[in-house]
Amino acid sequence: MARHWVRCQVAFGEWMAFRAALKVHNEDAPRVGMREYRVWVPAMGPFGEAFLEADYANIDEINARISSARKDAQYEAKLRALFALTVPGTAADWQLEPAPGGEPR
Repeated sequence: MARHWVRCQVAFGEWMAFRAALKVHNEDAPRVGMREYRVWVPAMGPFGEAFLEADYANIDEINARISSARKDAQYEAKLRALFALTVPGTAADWQLEPAPGGEPR
């Protein structure tokens, strides 16, 4: 299992529009082979911070699906509309895999 994790800061006053754009993205994601992304917010921290995540079989799958999906103009437009609602320069993504030795208990 691997997780694609995206951290961004939603522009002030744009939270509901961001949630609506994420819904539009998630509705289209399966068409291009992407997963639907869950959104998390910190209980404390910077205003408007959001964490998006989706699980994949492995990191190679993440890269292959993203590369393929980004070639689709309709999907790309929805992705750009989503991130247009964030503060420029705040979006970053990580590809996470389980730590060696398994998950701590």
